[in-house]
Amino acid sequence: MDASEALLPLADVAEDQRPLIRAFREAGEISFQTVPLAEARANYDLTGAANGLQTEPLATVRDHSIEVPGDTPGGRIAIREYRPSAGRLPAILFLHGGGWVIGGLASHDPLCRFLAQASGAAVFAVDYRLAPEHPFPTPLEDAEAGLRWLRDQAETLDIDAGRIALAGDSAGGNLAAVLANTSATEPAAVVLLYPVTDLRGATWGRLTRGVPLSVRSMEWFRGHYAGEADLSDPRLSPLLAADPSRAPHFIVTCGHDPLAEEGVAYAGRLALHGAEVEHHHLPRHAHGLFTAAGKVATGRRLAEAAGIFLADRLGGGAG
Repeated sequence: MDASEALLPLADVAEDQRPLIRAFREAGEISFQTVPLAEARANYDLTGAANGLQTEPLATVRDHSIEVPGDTPGGRIAIREYRPSAGRLPAILFLHGGGWVIGGLASHDPLCRFLAQASGAAVFAVDYRLAPEHPFPTPLEDAEAGLRWLRDQAETLDIDAGRIALAGDSAGGNLAAVLANTSATEPAAVVLLYPVTDLRGATWGRLTRGVPLSVRSMEWFRGHYAGEADLSDPRLSPLLAADPSRAPHFIVTCGHDPLAEEGVAYAGRLALHGAEVEHHHLPRHAHGLFTAAGKVATGRRLAEAAGIFLADRLGGGAG
């Protein structure tokens, strides 16, 4: 190991996440960028589906298919609806993590079910198209199309168009942050779970070994998604937005995460611009605790806290 590499001591990892990090190392540190893309996608879906979060059965879970206009290119995407109860509900547009390269409806199904139950709102998860087959800006345009569809079809979907929140983890947090900053209508609330906010990567540090998301992982994801795009574009790096959202934000950052510093900086920038920010920083946790929240007590606790935050800002269930 040369001076440019840093292995996180296992003893420095929070006790409730330590078994997962130990298992990752004992299995040979098979990270996203170390296997073929198809295998990385399959592994991530299986891991997320085995999240372990338990919920009561929801009133409705159904899939929608929507058209995305445009020539970058246009196409159809799926959106899965998680409805905890009948009646006109507030809504949450959820955007999954996975570096814009892996992940989808399967990987985040348990988390979306949990958020629907905890918040009392209908969750709509966007199965946006993935890089490298569909690099920037296609995943963002799919997310924009999902939000536009949600607002346009609010009456048909039996949701309150005036009570729509945005949520996402990691790369999905990046997309949610960009939507919040650029949408003509301010969201009712925003939940960002260890979001990517500055793709320039200047603060990613030296954590290259021993955790599933390392600097090398982020460089791999960035290469697939952003390619040769200008990384200072606020649609890639929402930390650089001139006029960021003033909606209430719930943000989680983890100390053992390449994204820690930019997430903390983003929470501070939002607060400086007048947004209400509930920021939870976990100095001894690593990236990924929400896709394993049923196995990491802190992940479950903060997923529940995010649900309560959303319920408070959205006004609870049916209105």
